[in-house]
Amino acid sequence: MADASTIKRQIEFYFSDSNFRKDTFLREAAAEDTDGFVPIATLLTFNKLKNMTTDSLAIANAVSESISVVVSEDKSKIRRAVPLPDDDKSKECTLYVKGFPENDDTVTIEAITEQFSAYGNVCMVRLRKDNITRQFKGSCFVEYDSPDAVAAAIAAAHDDEKKVTLCYKETPFLCVMSLEDWLGRKAAKRGGGGGDAGAGKRKREADGNASDDESAAEPKEVTFTPGLIIRLSGVPTDASLFALKDAVKAHGELRYVEYAAGTDTAFARMGDEASAGTAIKALTAGEVKVGEEGAEAVLKGELLVGEEEHAYWQKIGKGSAARAGSGEEAVVAEEVVVAEEAAREEGDRQGE
Repeated sequence: MADASTIKRQIEFYFSDSNFRKDTFLREAAAEDTDGFVPIATLLTFNKLKNMTTDSLAIANAVSESISVVVSEDKSKIRRAVPLPDDDKSKECTLYVKGFPENDDTVTIEAITEQFSAYGNVCMVRLRKDNITRQFKGSCFVEYDSPDAVAAAIAAAHDDEKKVTLCYKETPFLCVMSLEDWLGRKAAKRGGGGGDAGAGKRKREADGNASDDESAAEPKEVTFTPGLIIRLSGVPTDASLFALKDAVKAHGELRYVEYAAGTDTAFARMGDEASAGTAIKALTAGEVKVGEEGAEAVLKGELLVGEEEHAYWQKIGKGSAARAGSGEEAVVAEEVVVAEEAAREEGDRQGE
């Protein structure tokens, strides 16, 4: 078992402003308790913590004197000591770094934290990964506790001629800049290359006035793997997204759940056909349940096929296209997804 200080540091990270704000799973778990507590049993589904200890009491004792988290009287739950601030200043405190080797096992969150701690207190490191393959893209975000640390890192990374000299294993990084600058460049690129993210869109709209036929682009056909989308029925109206995810992912690799609170239907997107098949078998056998023990609701499920499946994927494609055309907001939305996925994989919950 890890020592108490290591456990304390890990728990405080989970509930820190940097992680908690981006971790939908934890926020949903906290929202289910009127006082914002998360069961230690839930935290023990996080791989990193589970590898440190499986002793709930040891976890409670490790953070008993913490100033950032509070332990319940029965020592079974933990919550933040103060509410999450409404004002999110993480963007101005975040550094973007590109140029790490993509297939090097030494490139870890711990290694990056150690290197960039030379310029300030590192709150979080998020490795950027391909949305499909989940392979490391060679770049990351380093979130500090102040903008001054970002400025210090950028200054240390460049010489007097603004050339990047900071290295990883003697190879200079390709890019070291603030997240705000990176977002600005991405937004400008999506907007048509100018500094104004909306200029490209306005130009396209102006050009479109010349010919309505030319401006009416055909919707792009979405390429998808069939047999991955399951429609869940029999969802209790008081079910949470958190509970649905847990119920389904116990029977296969789960990528995403679409659910509107208060409705009796949801959609689960599985990671592969084998997982979809396993989940369907479990649903058919009445093995997928949500709700309190003794009063669970049994979920039913069926694979989307044919036109219905095609229409569902087209809807996903249209949503992605709409976000891609919205400039900086789309970039921010994309990186929130990346951040949450990094938290799941690196920070460390069992597959969602």
